Amino acid sequence: MGDEYPELMEAYKKETSKRVSERILAVCHVLVDGIKVAEVARRFRKVPNTIRNLCRRFKERGIDGLRDAPRSGRPPKIKNETLDKYIGDTSAGVDLRILRDQLREDFGVEYSSSGLRAKAHSMSMSYKRPQPVYRKRADPMEVLVWCVMTAEWLDQLEKDGFDACVVDQHRVENDYSPSRRAWSKVGTPIMSWKYPHRSHFYMFGGFTIGGKQLFRNIGRYTAENVLKVVKEMHREWGQFGIVWDRASQHTACVVTDYLADHAGDIRSWPLPVAWPGRNPVEGYWGNLEMHPVMYKEYETVDERVKGIMGTVRHLKANMDIRHIMVDSPVVDRTPDGTTTYEIESVTLEPPSAAEIEACKNFLT
Repeated sequence: MGDEYPELMEAYKKETSKRVSERILAVCHVLVDGIKVAEVARRFRKVPNTIRNLCRRFKERGIDGLRDAPRSGRPPKIKNETLDKYIGDTSAGVDLRILRDQLREDFGVEYSSSGLRAKAHSMSMSYKRPQPVYRKRADPMEVLVWCVMTAEWLDQLEKDGFDACVVDQHRVENDYSPSRRAWSKVGTPIMSWKYPHRSHFYMFGGFTIGGKQLFRNIGRYTAENVLKVVKEMHREWGQFGIVWDRASQHTACVVTDYLADHAGDIRSWPLPVAWPGRNPVEGYWGNLEMHPVMYKEYETVDERVKGIMGTVRHLKANMDIRHIMVDSPVVDRTPDGTTTYEIESVTLEPPSAAEIEACKNFLT
C-alpha cells in the first residue's frame, strides 16, 4: 500500500483535528511502514482492536473513514450569542460561582465551573474572575528615563573597564504528542513513548557590547541553573555588568547573594518592566525562530536539542546593543544640542531632573 503514502501524509499535514491526525499517523505506521499492530497500539496507548478497526475503516472509506460520524448531541438550552452577551453584561468582577448561580436562576441552566472557565477564557477573560485580562504596559516616560539612566550606567562601566552583557532566556518546545505539530512545520513531529506530553527546554545566554556571545542549554529554567551560567560568565569574563529582566529566577536569593558577594566584579542592571523591546536578545530569539534548524526533522529529542544549540553558538548576531537599548528612541538632534524622543508614536522632550527622580522607582 505504498501508493497510499502521499495521501496519508498530505492529509496528516493538513488535518486540524488532533484526534483524526493521530488516527492517520497510526494507520500510516501499520499500512505504510509495516509496523506490527501490537507495537503501534502500544505507542499510541490503544488496544490492538482499535488500531485494526482504524485500518479497516481507512480501507473501506479512505480518510473520511477515520473521522467520527456526526452526532446529534443534546441541544443547548441557551445559545452561545445569548451567553456571550450575558457574561459580557454581568461579569465585571463577578466570581464564577456567583455567575453560575445567576445563570441557574435566570435561565434554569446548570454550568460546571470548568465549563464557565473555558467559556471565559475563549472570550479573552481571566480564569478566576470573568473580566477582561489586564495587560500591563510601561509608561513611555519611564522607558525614556530608563534609557537615560542606562546610558549613564554604560558610560560608568566603560570608564571602570567593565564589559556590559545583555542576557535573556528562550523556551523551545519539544512536541512529543503525535497529534500536535507545535514546532514541526515539515514532516512528522518527534515522538517519545516515555513522555507522552509536550515538553520543552530553555536556552539562556546573550551578548556583550564587546561582541562576545554565550549560550547554554540550561534545561529547566531555575535559579540554580541561572546561577551556574552566571558563575561561568564570571570565570570567563572576569569583570562585567549584566542586564536582565526581573524574572524570579534572576532575583532569587541564591543569585542575589552571589552578586552581592562579588559586587566588585559583577554589576547588575534591570530591564524596563513590560517593555521587552529594550532587550536586544529578544530580536535574536525572533531570528532564531525563523531559522531552518527549528523546523528540521529529528529522530530524537536529544538530536533536536544538540542541533539547535550548535546553531545558536555559531550563529553570529550583527547588532548594536547600545543603540537598541539607549539610542534608538532619538528622533531629532538639532544643531543647538536639543533632542526629542519618540517611543511608540509618542514624542517626548528630554526628561527633567524631577521626572527622572519620579521614575526611579521604575527600576526598583
